[in-house]
Amino acid sequence: MEALKVMKRKGLFEEMLIYLEGSETGSVFQGQLPHDLNVLAVTASGPKETSLAAYCFPNDRVQGQNFGICLSDSFSLNWMRDTESHCPLKETLGMQLKNVRNATTMTTVSPYGDLSLLHAKVGEFIGAVEPAYSHSSNNPLLDILIEQIRIRSRSATREMRSCSTYSQSSQCSGPRTLKRTPII
Repeated sequence: MEALKVMKRKGLFEEMLIYLEGSETGSVFQGQLPHDLNVLAVTASGPKETSLAAYCFPNDRVQGQNFGICLSDSFSLNWMRDTESHCPLKETLGMQLKNVRNATTMTTVSPYGDLSLLHAKVGEFIGAVEPAYSHSSNNPLLDILIEQIRIRSRSATREMRSCSTYSQSSQCSGPRTLKRTPII
């Protein structure tokens, strides 16, 4: 937490969103993350819970090949799916948290820190862009990961464009500039 405090003091961020994946990730923030730091952390599991894997053998097939590993975790998969299926300029972090909690049934998805940020729009942290291309495989996780990598590779101050490809896209358009810091 000291690193976050130093970053805040140095003006390296105004507000920050952290998605933390892994077993017992709630223990990283429970009782540790100050509410006045303008940081919201969402964890895959509670302090004493094991995070659950997804797309494990035999469902780890990519381009016809099995890798003998788990390709994702249920929390990560569910928040990426939620992000892909809702307009980030309309959906709040609180709405996303509720959706991801409902979809992630075997662990306790938990928020820590500045809970007032739950009222912020998802797009204020991760942006809202139309896919530059359409990639389709037989593995929806692979499609989601490719799109997330593409989105994350852009600069944090990129300009947002229309997100008309989202299912709830009426009046979901920019341009806007990201002023918040995502840590995924």
